[in-house]
Amino acid sequence: MNPKALEAIAKPAPPKPKKAEPKTSDKVAALPSATSPATNPALAKFRNRQERVVFDDGQSALSADALTMLSKLAEDLAGNDVRLQLSAYAGSASESLSDANREALKHALLVRDYLTGKGLDESRVIVRAMGPAPDGPKDRVDIGFLTQ
Repeated sequence: MNPKALEAIAKPAPPKPKKAEPKTSDKVAALPSATSPATNPALAKFRNRQERVVFDDGQSALSADALTMLSKLAEDLAGNDVRLQLSAYAGSASESLSDANREALKHALLVRDYLTGKGLDESRVIVRAMGPAPDGPKDRVDIGFLTQ
């Protein structure tokens, strides 16, 4: 028998390398919990809430009543992630659509700027100039709450 073959038989095989054990950590990342109106009472109060800012004909200033309502709204929105949709209407069917949209946008931006001045993040506000109102007061901003 070949001496080298005897050496190969006599020597034990080298140990197989161990597989790396996955390292575990006590630090676990968690996904943010779903905050739906059904599970979060802070959001539930906004689910069916609607607000409206009405402007006097031809006026582009917030009334005292509107300022009071918007101040209260800013307080209510502090500490949660509810977003707003401002749907602004202005003008009448006899006005040009461009002029009505421009006036509606001006009204929506007044409301948005007031709320952001009270601490609401601008990224939480969606502004939509809708032009002439199909019903209700012709110069207004309807405030909708997006809770999802």
